[in-house]
Order: sequence, then C-alpha cells, then structure tokens
Amino acid sequence: MASAVVGRQFIGEDGFIGSLNLRLAVQVVMSGIGLLMVIRWILENRKHKSCSGCSGHAKKEGKTGNFAVFLAGLAYGCTPCAPLLLIIGYAFTLPVALAGMTGAAFGLASAFTPVLLLALLSGSLSTKMAQEIPHCLKWFRLASYVLLMVMPFLFRL
Repeated sequence: MASAVVGRQFIGEDGFIGSLNLRLAVQVVMSGIGLLMVIRWILENRKHKSCSGCSGHAKKEGKTGNFAVFLAGLAYGCTPCAPLLLIIGYAFTLPVALAGMTGAAFGLASAFTPVLLLALLSGSLSTKMAQEIPHCLKWFRLASYVLLMVMPFLFRL
C-alpha cells in the first residue's frame, strides 16, 4: 500500500515518470537496436557479395555481436514487470523475513518460466536450421531484425 502511494508520486496516470514517457523510450530503443542490426546485416551481406572468393566469411557466419545482445537485454530489463511490482508491493506490507521468503519464492518460480524453455529450444533450433537450411538462415535473421524494429509499436499494453 505504501509502495502504491510512493509510486503515485512519481508515476502519473498516463504512464509518465516525471516528464519522460518510459514506454515510448523503451520502444524507441528496441527499434533502434533492430535498425542497427538491420544495417549491420546489410553491410555484412554487401561485403560477402563483393568478395565471393573469400573464405573468411564462413568463420563469422552465425556469430552475433555481444554488444547488440547486451543492449537488447538492457532495454528489456528496463521494462516494468507487473507481477514483480505486485510482489514487491505485497512484500512491503510483510515482516522482513516473510518478505524475503516471498521474494525468493517469486524468483524461483520465475526461473522456470516458459521463456527459458523457449530460449533453450530456439538455441537448438537455430543450430539445426544452420545445418539443414543454411541458405535461408540469413533471410531469417533479417526478418527477425525487422520484427524487432516493428514489434514494440504493434502492441500497447
């Protein structure tokens, strides 16, 4: 209850934190990351077409830059998680030991979320795709990057 009172002091009814529209800022950052990845994809494919006899591009195929993954994770981490906010608000009303156990239970429950299963499956599927249909993999990457640019603006929660 106290967290709701404090939250109302900083977050307006329209979702602004002060004068910053956090949702729009995260959407723009995610789309910017997608745009940077599309530009990188175009530059990589332009280099490969100009040096078709080059054997060095096979070593780079399928590797992703760590910086882009870091930025995507950072932007995702900035988005508020409604269940976590509810647990924090509820835990704020509990004694310290019980609040700690509530937070630990929430953390353990979130560790087994379907998103982790999806991440494991996508890793194994991408390896299988690279083996079975390597000629389609670059177009799949481009479609994923374009989806990363467009998706934040499609759904408004």
